[in-house]
Amino acid sequence: MKLNTKTLVTRLNALAIKGKRYFSLLAFLVVACLVGFLVVKINLLSNQEPPQEVIDAKLLEVRRPRVDEKVVKVLQDLEDNNIETQSIFIKARDNPFAESN
Repeated sequence: MKLNTKTLVTRLNALAIKGKRYFSLLAFLVVACLVGFLVVKINLLSNQEPPQEVIDAKLLEVRRPRVDEKVVKVLQDLEDNNIETQSIFIKARDNPFAESN
């Protein structure tokens, strides 16, 4: 069998004419496969838990806030000196869900 460009072109044209009928179905199947692949991949990645070593390393990086003892003492002194503020704190501790006026 000799390959001739004329016969090759005519065969490809005939194949293209027959293929136009199924182009939309083929395009739909390709898009459906891509969407299905993405859904499965997203599902796998969303359910994946990090290893315990990574969690421990991140917890070591967290800096705990430190409050200076001098600041705490100043705030407590201010609360003790102001009677009105002291009564507000006491009311709030006794009934935290009450609305303030």
